[in-house]
Amino acid sequence: MAEETFDEVQGSGKETKREKFHRIATKRVQNTANQIRLIGNLSARVNYDYTAEDVKKIFEYLRHCLDEAEGKFSAKKEESDSFSF
Repeated sequence: MAEETFDEVQGSGKETKREKFHRIATKRVQNTANQIRLIGNLSARVNYDYTAEDVKKIFEYLRHCLDEAEGKFSAKKEESDSFSF
């Protein structure tokens, strides 16, 4: 599932990095929120059998993924060309 077509990218040619971020982030966040809602649908005991441990594993993993993604926004780049003891 492509987030934009080649024509959309080439068409304007004047999209700023900020505009591109907003456009792509909006789509990705909306898609992710929808997928999270679908995970919530798994709570229907009428259709599914699961344990408290299953639920715990799901949400621990999702929290880990969110923490990892958030960390990428605040990670400071280390200088590779510096030397110290």
